[in-house]
Amino acid sequence: MMRTHGSGRRSQRQRGFSLVELMVAVTIGAMLVGAALAATLMSRQIGGVNSAVSMMQANARFALATLERDLRMTGYRGCLGGWNRRANQPTQVDTTLSNPTAYDRNYNVSLQGFEFRGGAWAPLLDASIAGVAPPPLGNAGDVVTLRTATGPEVPLSMAMVSQAVPVPVATTAPFWDGQVVMISDCVRATTFEISNIAAGQLLHTPPRNTTPLLGRTYGTDASVVGMTTVTYFVGRSTLAPNGNELSLWRIDSQRAALGIAQPEEVIDNVEGFRVLYGEDLDADQVPDRYVSAGDVTDMTNVVAVQLNLLLRSPNDGVAMAVGAPITFNGSVTPATDRRLRRAFSATVTLRNRVL
Repeated sequence: MMRTHGSGRRSQRQRGFSLVELMVAVTIGAMLVGAALAATLMSRQIGGVNSAVSMMQANARFALATLERDLRMTGYRGCLGGWNRRANQPTQVDTTLSNPTAYDRNYNVSLQGFEFRGGAWAPLLDASIAGVAPPPLGNAGDVVTLRTATGPEVPLSMAMVSQAVPVPVATTAPFWDGQVVMISDCVRATTFEISNIAAGQLLHTPPRNTTPLLGRTYGTDASVVGMTTVTYFVGRSTLAPNGNELSLWRIDSQRAALGIAQPEEVIDNVEGFRVLYGEDLDADQVPDRYVSAGDVTDMTNVVAVQLNLLLRSPNDGVAMAVGAPITFNGSVTPATDRRLRRAFSATVTLRNRVL
């Protein structure tokens, strides 16, 4: 017969974890927590990198698209065309403007480029550009100016009976008093300043113009379009105007004429903006070489432009480690701040010089 103890139930011994078991459990737990924390930090790091790369790509796409749009319209002459094949030079435009050689009105010079070398701009930068705020920083980027059409083309509503009469247009909606415009057909083109707008007509009288004579009596096959001078450069960013943050800026002469503050900030976090000019040396309308502005033999020979942008992430410490220095257009940019940097480029054919 089996013996029982106490109340007759079998006694059971109570046991806990040993010190070794506790230490093993704590170690495993710490490893799991550390792994989870490392995974979280890695995920955040990767997310930050992806976000920075996406922002740089978006900025580059916007800036290059804006530049390409303006460059493709450089030297636009309407039906007349931008290139005189017989003379093998850009088509010349007549003008009645009172100051036709002013930098923002010299529409027979459709493209100009400047680079900073040896402590000075080559060629010499016009005072109207050098004196803007913020000013162009030569060690950070080039300056490129192009003169182009802007806004819609408006056909004439009827033929002009003489060169001096107001220009009759189908609509005056796209135009304003004081705007510089170009009237052109397949034979001739003339730039003038609108001195007044009245009853579907654009007046072009002195003193805004040297003469009311447009050089040709234009018919209903002619059209009128606004003209503007656009300049791109790199200068201090509004985010940190006294620091090292740089932006790509744009000056639009016609927007300035409307009272819109200039220059306008296109994108920030720019470290470099370099422009190379595709020069056609044998008149076949194909670039024979790409050179910087100071090495161009004749800017009227340029038939294509290569745009180069170096962008960086807005914040430092984004990269997981200090990267190798970035070589951009022959110069070396250090990367000790662990910012991400990417170079972007695009080549644009000046279609008004090759058609």
